[in-house]
Amino acid sequence: MKQRSSNILINGIGVDIEHPRRFKRIMLKKCIKVRDRIFTPKEVEYCSRFVKFEERFAGRFAAKEAILKALSSLPQTHDVLTPKDIEILPRYYKKPHIRINTRLIGIRKANLKIHLSISHIARYAVAFCVITHHIA
Repeated sequence: MKQRSSNILINGIGVDIEHPRRFKRIMLKKCIKVRDRIFTPKEVEYCSRFVKFEERFAGRFAAKEAILKALSSLPQTHDVLTPKDIEILPRYYKKPHIRINTRLIGIRKANLKIHLSISHIARYAVAFCVITHHIA
């Protein structure tokens, strides 16, 4: 049996941790301008369905920050993206689905893959992102 070697290059790594109570204050005060600068309507709809909605909002914000940090090493993304340009939606029992604004055509052309993990509990939400691509 032949083994196929596959080389993977890591292009960027990002991590972020947030306090959910910060997002609870924002949502309870109905700071719509702040919320709408950070989250897409689909993210707001998803997170608002939960009793502990602040954990979901904090997790998504941490994920957006981790992705931005990981992308910051790529030349075509410098100062282009905002948190709202990144949408993170759930997949049933799978890793999060990440959608990035099409202004970043360079990411698709470079055939980069974004790996993301989000975790949250009452006091903390954390996200870790690794961006890779395969080398032939």
